[in-house]
Amino acid sequence: MSFNAIMYVENAIEIFYNAMMGKSTLAVDMLRDQWACDFIKSLHASVLEGKTLSTEQGRVFLKTLNKYRNHFPANVLKLIDAPYYKNAPYQSKIIPNEVRYLGGNYLGFRFKKNDNIRADLKKISDKNRRSTLKRPSEVKYHSFLRIWVVELTRENFKDIVAIIGRHDFKFDDDVLEYLTLADNSTGQKSTFVVDPETGNIIANICDNAILLSWIKTVIFGQMA
Repeated sequence: MSFNAIMYVENAIEIFYNAMMGKSTLAVDMLRDQWACDFIKSLHASVLEGKTLSTEQGRVFLKTLNKYRNHFPANVLKLIDAPYYKNAPYQSKIIPNEVRYLGGNYLGFRFKKNDNIRADLKKISDKNRRSTLKRPSEVKYHSFLRIWVVELTRENFKDIVAIIGRHDFKFDDDVLEYLTLADNSTGQKSTFVVDPETGNIIANICDNAILLSWIKTVIFGQMA
């Protein structure tokens, strides 16, 4: 297809793909941009199958086109400011990055598919396997709920806080209160007091996973 035939974003995707896969300066420039290469290949496959693009796919493609604009003529680049589609794109579902306190020492992470976040969570999981704790913390993906569940420990506390900040996870007061309590409890001694009204023993476990596990599994204590 010639550049003069460009009318739609779908045409631009085809031209971008062909230039990327051929012996061109674009192909050379994109050698270190593996994510963009995979993204263009995926878009091109969708276009060949006649699938409708989403608004987010269109937005990211035009951003990529702008990044490599020096490889394309003006009539292609016009699509950046005034995009036209063969098929009107459907509205993308926006899934914000958010983390919630699930109780116990567990946090739930919910986010749209993001390889960078998944890699960071996997690093925590790999770190757990080398943990000095007798029972390493858990990092699991629940496919039904579509959330990652991470157990907070003194060993991964800083890593989890870094992930929340690095990827701009939104959180509520419960998460803030829990993380503050966890931070303040690091290195502190655990305490036990008797509730005069109920007679129950209230334990405040600080930075002691073994003691917490004993209370939960041996004397069947409940988390408040």
